[in-house]
Amino acid sequence: MGARTARLNLRLPEDELAELEAISQRKGFKTISEAARDALDQYFETEAAAWNAERLPVTLPRALVEQASLFVSSGDAVDLEQAIALALAEWCEARRRYYLEGREELRRKVSEAAEERAADHTVAEKARRMGRR
Repeated sequence: MGARTARLNLRLPEDELAELEAISQRKGFKTISEAARDALDQYFETEAAAWNAERLPVTLPRALVEQASLFVSSGDAVDLEQAIALALAEWCEARRRYYLEGREELRRKVSEAAEERAADHTVAEKARRMGRR
């Protein structure tokens, strides 16, 4: 059984309807409705990331903005906002890795120290036993 659907009545200006018909023909859709569904699917894909987002006012050093703008102009990001979001995501991932790996490193060192202490204790105990004989 197919997914549940609903009918949507949509009013468009003549020029937008003509563009939708042209898109429908170029993409080989049988109906304008198919073209409209395709356009909505694409819209949902591109806008989904922004739905769960928060806008923050940020003051940045001019030199940093200029450097980021160079990367944007070279195609590394669509715009400065995306470049900043990508940089922040990378920074957060680096911090997460640092804390996770740092915690594991600390556990390893504590474990090694405990093993070393236990080995020292065993050697000292054997030495004491040998001294009693």
